[in-house]
Amino acid sequence: MVDYTTASGFVTDAQGRRQFVDRNLQSGVQGTDLVEADFNMNRNELVNLVLLAGLVPNGSDHTQVGKAVQELAAAAAAAGVSGTLGKASTDLAGVALYWSTALSSPVFTYGTGDGQKTVGLLTLGGGNVAGDMDWGSKAAAGTVTQRFWSAGPPATGDATPDATLTVTGGTPGTANAGTLALQTGTLDLSGVKSTLLPNATLPQQPVVMGQVATLTPGRLLKIQRFDTAGTFTFTPTPGANFWRVRVQGAGGSGGSAAYNEGASVSVAHSGGGGTFAEAEYSLADIEAALTDGSIPVTVGAGAPRLVTSGAINGLPGNNGGASSFGSLLTCVGGYGGNAGTWSNSAGWSSSNSIQSAVATGTNIKRCIRGGSPGAAMCFAMSSAGLLSFPGGGSAYGDGAPAVDGASQNAWDATNPGTGGSGICLPQNQASAMPGGAGADGLVEIEEWLVDESA
Repeated sequence: MVDYTTASGFVTDAQGRRQFVDRNLQSGVQGTDLVEADFNMNRNELVNLVLLAGLVPNGSDHTQVGKAVQELAAAAAAAGVSGTLGKASTDLAGVALYWSTALSSPVFTYGTGDGQKTVGLLTLGGGNVAGDMDWGSKAAAGTVTQRFWSAGPPATGDATPDATLTVTGGTPGTANAGTLALQTGTLDLSGVKSTLLPNATLPQQPVVMGQVATLTPGRLLKIQRFDTAGTFTFTPTPGANFWRVRVQGAGGSGGSAAYNEGASVSVAHSGGGGTFAEAEYSLADIEAALTDGSIPVTVGAGAPRLVTSGAINGLPGNNGGASSFGSLLTCVGGYGGNAGTWSNSAGWSSSNSIQSAVATGTNIKRCIRGGSPGAAMCFAMSSAGLLSFPGGGSAYGDGAPAVDGASQNAWDATNPGTGGSGICLPQNQASAMPGGAGADGLVEIEEWLVDESA
């Protein structure tokens, strides 16, 4: 047995072990007695280790303990395989790992009973390595080539393996990480659930197998659409190299009509539509606009209805919000409609021909300024004689419909980027009334894979 000393004068350390300590009479330390039990225990244990390894103790050979450990470890590994090579009588899967002289490689076993197999690690998967493997070193770049034949060892001079895997080393300590190349007849990925297709700086995203066929030049890969007011993040789809972007500014709201005391009437103008533009961008354009792998997207908010509770005078409508695709493309919103004022006579009309401003940005292919706020008209001093024209349209459709004095109700716009309706108030109304709200803008992004060589 091996145990800690029990000789007189021992000390117990922090781990609870009984330890020897040197004598120091000046400090009052007695020191630990040297007893035969301790010396015999140490020597007997070491000699027994040498004998267990099958070695003959030799007092002049100071390497015997190390040799004994190596011999015993090798014997333990060899004991993991029972029976002949390739068979075993017990389940040793995941246990037996040793060097095989016959296979000239490390090997492991799997399976049970008569089905037990011994496989060389350098030929895992039924492949065979032709020639020596040069694994290179950490200090220098190198190339490793491994060739596989599915039908067993190749015939002498066979230079046409079923697959060849080549790893070309990069430069140690640098960003040059090397190259992995596979040459084979058919690469079967049917059992792979997903894979990553990285681009130089674009973020990696999984591509579900079965969709890989869409990665053919000239194909539309994806459309990302943002049609609710707010700020969002656009992340490019890996594999895309061309983008067509459409941006629509939001619509303006209609003005409010003043309350009408006595015989007067009031007609407010509808809101105008926002600007639309379409632009096209290359991979270089998109990469230059990325911030942390994405591009910010803003969808302008449609102008809300005016608050007219308790109001007397008419007010102009609010302008719609601008929409943008990063710094690459911006479209402003539509103008709000003019306010309605008192009128005591018929036979008049007023209009507002101000359209939203042109789009700003790069690579713009077409731009459509939003429809101007609709006109207001009074051709008779009656409910049916008042008319506020429809809200300004956009590239996505017409604005809110026209209204007359009979309904005394405004309409909110529904098509992206269009203007809300105006409002008509006939005689003897108690308070001002608001026009309709404008519609939110929109940002739509088509992502393509195109043949850049065409």
